Amino acid sequence: MKPVRFIRGFLRGEDGVAALDFAIVGSVYMLMLVALLDVARGFYLHNKLEFAADKITRQLLMDPNATIDSIDMPPSLDGFDATLLVVETQEVTISGAAFHNLSLYYPMSMLTPLLKVDLVDLKIQRLIPIPN
Repeated sequence: MKPVRFIRGFLRGEDGVAALDFAIVGSVYMLMLVALLDVARGFYLHNKLEFAADKITRQLLMDPNATIDSIDMPPSLDGFDATLLVVETQEVTISGAAFHNLSLYYPMSMLTPLLKVDLVDLKIQRLIPIPN
């Protein structure tokens, strides 16, 4: 078989075209799917932090003298890495009224490859009035 005839036959052949199309379209589809799962995971973790902030707020409203060390952490915080999760309260005064400023902070790492975002910071804050 002559090389020119072989090259023409190779160029006309359609064997493997579907696999090539799937490789091009499939990789983009998989990247989009993983990115969508990252976004869903971010919303899920944010929701868990919101729920935990609400539970801690209720505890601080019931006992204004409570501190972060003395309150029970809600079970919704169990899935978080304890070394990365930061829960703080600070006493602030706004217009003569005293408040607890509760903040929950968690750096979330993204799983999506090729995405230039290393960390997404999830931060929840609550102002809790302190009764006189």
